[in-house]
Amino acid sequence: MLRDKDLNLETVLSPAYRQIWDNSLLGIMIMDKDGVVLYINRLLIRTDELQDVAIIGKKYGRFLSHGKGTAYFHSDDQKRQADHQKDDPLLLP
Repeated sequence: MLRDKDLNLETVLSPAYRQIWDNSLLGIMIMDKDGVVLYINRLLIRTDELQDVAIIGKKYGRFLSHGKGTAYFHSDDQKRQADHQKDDPLLLP
């Protein structure tokens, strides 16, 4: 069992964990502490119709789920990201 102190980007992006995320029944997005998207699994991409959007390496703006999710990515909009970050999934250290 992993404890919070054991979680870091190197661990969750390792090949073993990527296999878990790739086969997860949940949509998974992993970001660094600055909000840059490092990983997103296929399920989340399909569910939210992001097939044509290259999001790896872009800043995460917000993610809304109203039946169908809508994702917004803003490379330069720090304020909008900060406004929505408090309600977003936890970022890994």
